[in-house]
Amino acid sequence: MGGGSVDGFVEQDWFEFYEETVEVYPTSEPGHSFLAGLRARAVARAWPIAADDTFAYQPVDDERLLRAGVWLDDPETQNAVLTAVVEFDGTQIVGGLAWHEAPFDFPVAEAEVVYSGTVEVLVDRAGEWFESVLSRPIERREWFDNGIQVAREWVLADTERPLVISGRLRLARPPDRVTLVRGVRRPEHEGRPRGRWWDFGKRRGRQGE
Repeated sequence: MGGGSVDGFVEQDWFEFYEETVEVYPTSEPGHSFLAGLRARAVARAWPIAADDTFAYQPVDDERLLRAGVWLDDPETQNAVLTAVVEFDGTQIVGGLAWHEAPFDFPVAEAEVVYSGTVEVLVDRAGEWFESVLSRPIERREWFDNGIQVAREWVLADTERPLVISGRLRLARPPDRVTLVRGVRRPEHEGRPRGRWWDFGKRRGRQGE
């Protein structure tokens, strides 16, 4: 994880610019202030990711925009599972979850956060949203046959949204092993029956009996 501040300056490890972008730093003062605010918040709030798991860039086709995001992976397997991105245009942010291996794919499928306001307000709103994403429970679910792994998937456990699937798709039985790899399970989700896809298969089977 990135360190704290040195002589009043927050370490620049957080939300570093891609070397391949045409500009090393935001071209506008609002963009510079927004990025500086996000960096300061990430350090002050001790975000539970490494600074290298954050990024920022300006689209080559529209340098008025600044995009900043975080990658989430499975710390044990090193598989990338989720990318969260916000786009800042000086007066508004739009953020959402993007394809985990292509953070430059924007717009996202569905905006999860949209706010307008001053730079200071938008830093707070973007920071709050990133922190909510970082706290969301991500599970790795694994299936085995005769001790050999035959399938695994990563899901957002609070919504059952699949993120990455490998191996045999959608085996018609519960996973043999479930591991919480990111975030925390919220009390309101503990003990609550969730609409898991293998349960739907069981119900269809019973209806046909």
